[in-house]
Amino acid sequence: MAHVAAQVHALGLGFGMYSDAGAYTCGQYAGSLGYEDVDAKTFASWGVDYLKYDNCYNEGQEGTEQLSYARYKKMSDALNATGRPILYSMCNWGSDRPWNWAQTIANSWRATGDITDSFDAPDVRCPCTGDEGNDCPLPGFHCSVMNILNKVAAFPSKAQPGAWNDLDMLEVGNVSITLYPLSSSLRTDVRS
Repeated sequence: MAHVAAQVHALGLGFGMYSDAGAYTCGQYAGSLGYEDVDAKTFASWGVDYLKYDNCYNEGQEGTEQLSYARYKKMSDALNATGRPILYSMCNWGSDRPWNWAQTIANSWRATGDITDSFDAPDVRCPCTGDEGNDCPLPGFHCSVMNILNKVAAFPSKAQPGAWNDLDMLEVGNVSITLYPLSSSLRTDVRS
């Protein structure tokens, strides 16, 4: 991996790595839970510039802000101990209200559940709409762009320089996202 990182750096780009604050990653490979120090040293020795740190198979170490904070802080401390600047991107899907505590240990944190390629379609798998303020007990997944924007509208001030809410990836170009998110009855045919 160090050779790959060197090649990426030679192109003027940063090198990112993925791991998990669980026994396994979401792809069911070995995670970093319990191995934070050795994994952080390995990432630093490879020349990693960015770490996305996910939340799968977390051995039940969630459910309160304190549990999630302690689990994610272990990797934060391990990364800082390496002396290499590595952007630390926590991805706990908005569970346990990371906007209340993550800015003290990470550069970014997922503030909501996983996004899907829908501008504003409701989906029962993404139960909270934003009307709950910052008290959404289940962030969910299959969240539309507007669902996510409505959720984070309650706490933009939690971000600060060097630490920010992560709204998940951009869905531009995916099949269900259009330039104009209007219902089909309001669209006009511009070819005529």
